[in-house]
Amino acid sequence: MKIGIAGTGSMGAAMAVRLMNCGHELTVWNRTVEKTMALAAAGANVAATPAKLASGSDIIITMLTDADPCMPPTAAPTACSAAMLWASCSWR
Repeated sequence: MKIGIAGTGSMGAAMAVRLMNCGHELTVWNRTVEKTMALAAAGANVAATPAKLASGSDIIITMLTDADPCMPPTAAPTACSAAMLWASCSWR
């Protein structure tokens, strides 16, 4: 399964590592790209934008302090609405 994670702080990175260890293909995005580098070194793909993250993912998991970059699919068309399933674990 192709999984995208937006937000690679402590929680998002831990989830990402676990999902990769389970054999899932993972793409990550973070506003601060440096926070994706350890995951990239471990085998994750890094998306340049939330839209790129969504376009190649079956599932999107957001773990953000502010989810404005990825609004809910029920809102106006947005970057993350292309994914089949969106699990928001974001703060707001």
